[in-house]
Amino acid sequence: MVKNLHTGDTVYTSTKITQRKASKLVNISSALNEMSRLNIEELLMDEAFIKAIN
Repeated sequence: MVKNLHTGDTVYTSTKITQRKASKLVNISSALNEMSRLNIEELLMDEAFIKAIN
């Protein structure tokens, strides 16, 4: 959710599901970094999100 700081109005709301297939023995730090990267990439491809933050 993205809100306008001045008015408090919600300008963007969305729910995205990111799935990653990996071994259960993967390094947790690497897994978190990759999930963060995937989530950011997904947001940057969302035209409504880009419009909301501009």
